[in-house]
Amino acid sequence: MKIILSRKGFDSSYGGYPSIVLPNGGLVSLPIPLSDDKRRYSELACENSDLLGLMNQLGIKKFDSHSTCHLDPDINEDFIRRPRGWKGAFGQVGAAQSHLENKNHKVKIGDLFLFFGWFRKTIKDGQGQYKYSGPDFHLIYGYLQIGKILKVNANRKLPQWLKDHPHANHEKYLHLQGGHNNTIYLSSDELTFLNGVPGYGCFRYNPKLVLTKPGETRTHWDLPRELKNVKITYHTDRSWQNGYFQSAHRGQEFVFDEASVVEDWGKDIIRAGLCEPLRDENGNIVVKKLKKGKVKEKTAMVPTKLFHDFRRTAIRNMVRAGVPERVAMENSGHKTRSVFERYNIVSDQDLKEAARKSQAYYEKQSENVEIQEVKRGEVIPFNKGTQNE
Repeated sequence: MKIILSRKGFDSSYGGYPSIVLPNGGLVSLPIPLSDDKRRYSELACENSDLLGLMNQLGIKKFDSHSTCHLDPDINEDFIRRPRGWKGAFGQVGAAQSHLENKNHKVKIGDLFLFFGWFRKTIKDGQGQYKYSGPDFHLIYGYLQIGKILKVNANRKLPQWLKDHPHANHEKYLHLQGGHNNTIYLSSDELTFLNGVPGYGCFRYNPKLVLTKPGETRTHWDLPRELKNVKITYHTDRSWQNGYFQSAHRGQEFVFDEASVVEDWGKDIIRAGLCEPLRDENGNIVVKKLKKGKVKEKTAMVPTKLFHDFRRTAIRNMVRAGVPERVAMENSGHKTRSVFERYNIVSDQDLKEAARKSQAYYEKQSENVEIQEVKRGEVIPFNKGTQNE
């Protein structure tokens, strides 16, 4: 399994502000602005509101309700209401796609994208408004393990749920240099090395996800020294400086040579992003004793599931239990109906239940129909109804 570090989201050229580490540890990569895409910032849900509102609180005011963005990689399931069958997807084109197709390090099904970007932590002020706080840094915020590779052309029939992905528009990229190689990477259903975990997703903040070395500029990374002998595209031996790794300023896709040490590092990143320290009722990190007579601290880990993660389940349950939607919105904290509806998802069970009720209704109606045998050409008399005067 190859690991690809893929640079995505706002940077100093596109957007001009860091992406967001929320106070609760959620990671929000800000998709770059693109005028000829269809998806608007105001359509994306974030923190009980829309992403545009959060951006405005942080001082990012050069976008309005009509500003569109390039939502790619599309791995945040909660951003918008999803069609049935949706899964994570990532598109690439031009020189960056040619780089991924290079025969010396060609990516394939089963390889793992780790998406990183420019981030900064946020806090809430006394008025409940979000503000940036602390230094900025490079951070791995999400992942996608390749389950299928689609070459997008005029003859390619795409699944219906994928039609809104920006790279599904074949004509859009033909005028670009290298636009003929427009490609979409679909995620696997599950990670091949973690059963039950989707093949795509966004992480929650964990210090292990931070690439930047503490106290250094964001391009000075703190990569494990075990990776020093591994070839990384766009980098050379000279990238390993005294005390840090100098990441390349150019290039979107950094492909690591296949090696067990790289694969182990990638798996550790996934586990760190999907887990958080186990804490007791007082909020203290739980420590395990590994040897009798000698205490060696090891943080116990549990899958990251905060209250926010269960809001879709709670909203579905309230609506289907007959709780008035206004009351359900008050409980969930949603201020607008449009965002509330994105959480009130339709499941496969809902569709089966709808089919069952339709069948029961049809059968009941059939019971009331009187079947009468008639000969061809025979006139059938209807019961005379009561005539209103």
